[in-house]
Amino acid sequence: MTPEEQRRVVSDEPPPFLGKWKRVYAAVLIYVAALITLFYFFTKAFTR
Repeated sequence: MTPEEQRRVVSDEPPPFLGKWKRVYAAVLIYVAALITLFYFFTKAFTR
């Protein structure tokens, strides 16, 4: 490889936790869904 080709290669490092990026994205989606559900129930409980 030429030096210019080496600069274009981007190494995809694993995330610092959970091992794979798909797992990190899934964890974030589950967390956001849990927050939305929690806030929904709080809203229902305190708007009476």
